Order: sequence, then structure tokens, then C-alpha cells
Amino acid sequence: MRLKTISTILVTAALSVSSSIPANAGTTGWLEGRKALASAKKFAREKYVPTAIHCRDSRTVGLDVRKSEYKIDFSNRKAEYKYHWAIGTSYAPVKLKVEKQGYKLVSMDQFRRKSTGLRIRCGLWIKYE
Repeated sequence: MRLKTISTILVTAALSVSSSIPANAGTTGWLEGRKALASAKKFAREKYVPTAIHCRDSRTVGLDVRKSEYKIDFSNRKAEYKYHWAIGTSYAPVKLKVEKQGYKLVSMDQFRRKSTGLRIRCGLWIKYE
């Protein structure tokens, strides 16, 4: 099994949400990286709108995305916008790219790994259409 490091993990979503959104808001809860992102995709398919992203250390050694935990919050509000999110060391290049395209940062979180001192960031940007 080939492991992907956080520096190569980049998750982007460019979905236009324009239909009515179910009455319940939600969150992925704290999950390891890949599970949180799979759960987030499920929310997106159900037309929920992401509102925040959070990240924290899982206290296990390694750079693999599974060594961090993420939580993505969703709203039931109706909106028409595109969004992107980034995790890990890909945060900085994604930030530059999407802000040039007119996206605004709406949520950012970070932590520092106690074992290595490495700072890990995650962020969510939106662009109204």
C-alpha cells in the first residue's frame, strides 16, 4: 500500500450548490484524514454547505494524512458558491492559487506536531457566484 504524505494530499472541491438544503446541519466529527474527507464528500452529495474546517494531531508519528484528524462543519443554509479546501503543507500553494481566483478564506486551523515541531494547516475558501 502506497502512503501519501500530507504534503501531497490536496483536496479540492468546486461544487456549485444551488438547490434547497436539508433542514439538518452537521459535522464529520473528529476523524482520521481519509475518513473525514470521505464523510465530507457524503455531506456535499446531500447538498450541505461546508462552513468550517478544523485539524489536530492524532499523536501518532508520521506525515501520512491518516496521522492527523480533521473535522468539517456543514450548514443547511441555501447558498450558491464554489469552495476549495486544503490540508497540510499544500495549504500555502493552494492559498495563493485560490485567492488569485477570487476565493476568500472563511476557516483556517493549525497545529504543531509535538514529535517533530512541524506546523500543519487546514483551510476552507469560498467564492460566491
